[in-house]
Amino acid sequence: MKNVRSVAIVVGCIITLITLGLNAVGSFQWIEDWTIDLRFRYVRWQIEDIGEQIALVAIDDASLDTIGRWPWKRSLLAQATEEIARAGAQTIAFDILFTEPEEDSTGDVELAKAMSQSQCVVALTRRLDIVLDPVWETPLGKMQLAAFTNAVEAGIDRDINVIIEQAALVEPYKAQVLARPTALKEVAAWRTLERFRAQGKLPKTFKEYTAVMLGGNERAEHTREFGEEKMLERIWLRGESWRAVEGTLISDATSKGTPQDLPPIGLIAKAVKGVGVVNAMSSKFDGQFRRLSTYFPTDFGIAPQFGLAAALVFQHQTVNDAVAHENYLQLRNCSIPIRDGKLLLNWPTKLLAGYGNGTDSKAAIGMGRVIGQSIERKKLERQEERLQLLGEEISIGVLGRKSKEWFQSASRDGRLKKEILDTWKSDYEEHVNDPDLDPRLKQAGDGLREWMIAEKAFQDGKAILNAGDIKLRETLGGKLVFVGFTATGVMADMISTIFDARTPGIFASIIVADMVLNGRSLEFAPDWVGPMAIILLGLISTLTGARFGAGIAAIVVFFVLAFYIGVLGVIGFDWGNWICPMAAPVSSGIGAWIVTTVIVAVITQREKQRVTRQFRARVSPQLVEMLSKNPKVLSMGGVEREATILFGDLAGFTAINAILGGPAVVSTLNLYMSAMTKELISRRAYVNKFLGDGILAFWSAFGEEPEQGRLSIEAALACQKIVTEIGKRPDRQGLPIISLRLGMATGKVVIGDCGAPPDLNDYTMIGDSGNLAARLESANKQFGSAILIDGRTAELSKESGLALLSLGRVVVVGQTIPIDLYEVCLEDDPTARIEATEAMVRLFTACQFDECRASLANLLKTLPGSKKLVHAFMDALDNPEDLRDGVLRLRAK
Repeated sequence: MKNVRSVAIVVGCIITLITLGLNAVGSFQWIEDWTIDLRFRYVRWQIEDIGEQIALVAIDDASLDTIGRWPWKRSLLAQATEEIARAGAQTIAFDILFTEPEEDSTGDVELAKAMSQSQCVVALTRRLDIVLDPVWETPLGKMQLAAFTNAVEAGIDRDINVIIEQAALVEPYKAQVLARPTALKEVAAWRTLERFRAQGKLPKTFKEYTAVMLGGNERAEHTREFGEEKMLERIWLRGESWRAVEGTLISDATSKGTPQDLPPIGLIAKAVKGVGVVNAMSSKFDGQFRRLSTYFPTDFGIAPQFGLAAALVFQHQTVNDAVAHENYLQLRNCSIPIRDGKLLLNWPTKLLAGYGNGTDSKAAIGMGRVIGQSIERKKLERQEERLQLLGEEISIGVLGRKSKEWFQSASRDGRLKKEILDTWKSDYEEHVNDPDLDPRLKQAGDGLREWMIAEKAFQDGKAILNAGDIKLRETLGGKLVFVGFTATGVMADMISTIFDARTPGIFASIIVADMVLNGRSLEFAPDWVGPMAIILLGLISTLTGARFGAGIAAIVVFFVLAFYIGVLGVIGFDWGNWICPMAAPVSSGIGAWIVTTVIVAVITQREKQRVTRQFRARVSPQLVEMLSKNPKVLSMGGVEREATILFGDLAGFTAINAILGGPAVVSTLNLYMSAMTKELISRRAYVNKFLGDGILAFWSAFGEEPEQGRLSIEAALACQKIVTEIGKRPDRQGLPIISLRLGMATGKVVIGDCGAPPDLNDYTMIGDSGNLAARLESANKQFGSAILIDGRTAELSKESGLALLSLGRVVVVGQTIPIDLYEVCLEDDPTARIEATEAMVRLFTACQFDECRASLANLLKTLPGSKKLVHAFMDALDNPEDLRDGVLRLRAK
């Protein structure tokens, strides 16, 4: 045993070292991420909302239904921006790409104007698709790209083959240019523009840039159209936009982006206070979104993540106030840990307060409602203008006030409204509907009434608008307001998070902003904690598994791991905001315990395995499976319990044997027995043995089966059905019909291993109920029935609703004690037969023999199929011994 433990300890230590190595190369990272998700979901005991400084204006499904399909006109977004600013929003962060101008520039102008009057941050995007194949990054590739760029600059409108020839491109670069000429020309044009910017020789106008790309000044007067003109214009405008936002980026001469990085259009780029990158990458293992890069390189500098940029503008800081170090991001008010340039999102226990509850949300509101407020405001302005015109007409025509100054003063202080109402009540209210009223007075009265209707509509609209303003101020006032998509349709911007597989992507940036504004971050445990925990838990599990039995070792290891998880994984996470490694240390502990336990068990359980192998050779696989799960259920000496026994016999095989011969008969027999066995086993029967064309099965073989009465009858009916179906198969046509007789009885029997152990034995049952079941199977021949059961079986199945036909008190052949006998009715049994038989049996049992004889005669006449049953009772009526007590005694097998 000592050697066994030594081997187990050595192997356990090896497992610990392997775990340590796998952890060093990051093999456990995806499992660790999963454990972090679990901690976010279930370990936070206190409700934590996103900070009260943040709100969301959501472009949700309701907004799209109200306003219409995206994209919306930017004039609408300008109105929304004005409304958000009017509500008191301190900073507005648009998670919307404004990378392309509208056809009508009016909307762009209006939106830029609205943004310039607020502190706005907009999104820019980095294209993650690779335009240039990695072969261009090789030394030769860089030389070929430079040559190609120079050739394009010498005349971008030339045929691509001419450019390739001038650049002296070789394979595979030539093939790549021919495959994507437009894309590669665009790369070259952008590289040329960037070279001029770096040299301080940037063309002053688009016309100058075009002249350069057409071969130089000697071709500056080129006026004919060429296919690449739109491309050059797009590149020029993109450069202007980048230069407009360059001041919001971190200056870095080594920063390199791609020609596909897209800033907002120039008008908006000049109007905003900051820009941020909205691109995000999910885990390559499970698609879950957990981390974000804080900064992204572009050709014009390093751009911050969108949420970080928004938070900095909200705090009146610049990107230079957030300094990225190797393991943390230093801000003015706090530091946030980062790993490999990415920060772990510190998810709250729920998203924005009330988010998803529609109008009840405290920190989120639909964009449709914001735009609706703007529309309502413009509507009210039109109503006010109409009211002013009506009031001016009335003051002159009805009140006789000629002075415009009086009208303006009276409108402001309420005198105009008072005079109009007084005049209406004193001069017109009682007479306005008088048909004889002077037409001029009637016209004046109609004007007064029209003004009052317009004034009421104005006041109602004003009340609605004021209520909306209050709601917007409560939701957005003084906050950093994010504007972005939460819609679920075609425009869905969804990521997979701990909350949902379809969480709106804007929440990633909201979480980053919340972390920055409120200093919420998670501290990573020092790097030595993980390896130390792996070693300690691995050694503890190894020594425990080698020293103690499997049960004790499992308990000890369980409590050690539970303590580690509880203290460092739960309490440390919830109270200390610590991320301690879980996956590798716990795997080390479990792996070492499993290996050491298995090694000890393999060697120390040899004797038990020898016994099991011997037992497997002597009993059925079904019993072995049960025994392997719970060996105590098997009693080698026998145990007495109530069981339901089924005997079955296939009738008709003698005739088939004469036709088919031995091998075919065996095949046929196997066909029927296999089908019946499946039906029996599926209803928890133990199929004990096959007796030629007979079968023996019983219930409660390994323990009490409370439903054995119902299960046995259902199994019998299923066997009858499957035998009938097999007989109807096309390949069985022309052969004698095979029928099935079944007898079932329930009672006390001894169940155990019987025979001549250890070499020859059989796990079976012994008892009178088994003998009775066999007699009942045979009795089917006397009654012309298919399934007979005793009274105890019927009693156990009385709640099942199965149809049973009582045959009274019967003494079967070979026994002297009467039993209650029942026939199980098949699905196609006629109701008339059942009712007539029950009536006859009641007469026989009541010793009303004359009436019984008459009933039998009628039964035989009306239901010829009951001939055998009628003869059984007729024989009894002709026997004086049976006439004494109404008990039917069978004498033939």
